[in-house]
Amino acid sequence: MIITKLRGGLGNQLFQFSAGYYFSKKKRTKLLIDSSWYDNISKKDTARCCLVQEITGSDFEIIERGRIASSLLRNRLINKLFLAREEKQFEFCEDIPSRYPLTILDGYWQSRFYADAAREYLRQKILEINLSEEATILAKKIENNRAAVVVHVRRGDFFNKNNLSTYGICTDNYYLNSIKFFLSEIGSNAKFFVFSDDYDWISKSEIFKSNCEIVRPMSLDGLMDFVVMSKASNYVISNSTYSWWAAYISKNTLNESMVLMPEYWISGVRVSSKNFHLEKSRLMTG
Repeated sequence: MIITKLRGGLGNQLFQFSAGYYFSKKKRTKLLIDSSWYDNISKKDTARCCLVQEITGSDFEIIERGRIASSLLRNRLINKLFLAREEKQFEFCEDIPSRYPLTILDGYWQSRFYADAAREYLRQKILEINLSEEATILAKKIENNRAAVVVHVRRGDFFNKNNLSTYGICTDNYYLNSIKFFLSEIGSNAKFFVFSDDYDWISKSEIFKSNCEIVRPMSLDGLMDFVVMSKASNYVISNSTYSWWAAYISKNTLNESMVLMPEYWISGVRVSSKNFHLEKSRLMTG
């Protein structure tokens, strides 16, 4: 049996779920989801909702009090029956020992090799999510326009002291260079749909004035916005797993589509191309 522990926002949850999905398929065993992190989020963490449950529905059992299972690992008398597997950042672990009847996965598991295992399943489940009338209209507008480019600007909690020093913020030049790139590649009919967790900032920014439509948030938890974002062919993503997954899950990837990614995902760390970069992606400097 595999238990995957969820924490963080939607992008992180999708990676964590995918790692559990990958190992459960490889081991041909049951997958359970531990959502207990959301029952008591610490003050230092950003308040989040467990959205994987909304996406997967009743397909997987949710353990809301999963910390009880995790605490068993600290019991020396029985810990030989359990394996706690902690992830090494941006590294892919192909297999885990099979001698344990229960493995608990704890980490962020940010590798596209895990994501690949669950991609089609998640893509289908996301297609089944009901959208509001407003979101449906915008989704069709983006999906039917080959010159549409979804732009994601992550700000919000990235400005707190710990996150700012760890992740950094994509610069104005990153977005300016990305917009220039698509105007050069697509032409003046390129249409930029700008999504952000800081609507006030992007609506006032001079960066997103020409050929841009500023999208007002459509859901408090961000799920509906995520579904709409996934309808595009072209992307300018931020250093956020939220927009990474929107581009990754998209079915509207055409031969001429392109994804622009920031050169550095974490401050000072250039991410391995084979482990994290998307198909048809290109690194863009700020």
